[in-house]
Formats: sequence, structure tokens, C-alpha cells
Amino acid sequence: MSDRIAEEGAKRATELAMQIMSSLEMDGNDPTVIFSIFAIGSSVCAQMNGLGKEKYLYGCGKFYDETTRFLKHIGISEGKNE
Repeated sequence: MSDRIAEEGAKRATELAMQIMSSLEMDGNDPTVIFSIFAIGSSVCAQMNGLGKEKYLYGCGKFYDETTRFLKHIGISEGKNE
């Protein structure tokens, strides 16, 4: 998979996640509930697709470390957490 295709997929996934988070916030859910929904969904998806715990947690950690830079790169964040 090319870097451009991977970046487009990541951008689309981020847009969907932001839309869902915005809807959840507008419905009055607090950040803990929103985080839990995404964390549970992520874990379920990983297990359904046979991703081992170590690899899953490694991927989560890498994405967490890169999120601010990524969101800034695609114009969603000002990079406040750098």
C-alpha cells in the first residue's frame, strides 16, 4: 500500500471519528463516555481481526505519540499538545 493511499485512509478514518465524536458530544455525552466507546470499539475490532494484545497496544501507543503531529498535518489541530 502506498503512503498516499495509507494517508488518505487515515484522513478518512479521522474525519469519521471526528464526526462521531462531535455527534456524541452534541448528544451530551462526557469525554469519559466518548473515550470508552472508541476504546471498546477498537479493542473489539482488534480481537475480531486476530490482532494480538502486544501488537495492538504497540499500535495504540504509536498512534497516540503521533496523533498531534498527524492532526496538525491534516489541518484538524493546532498542535497544542506538542
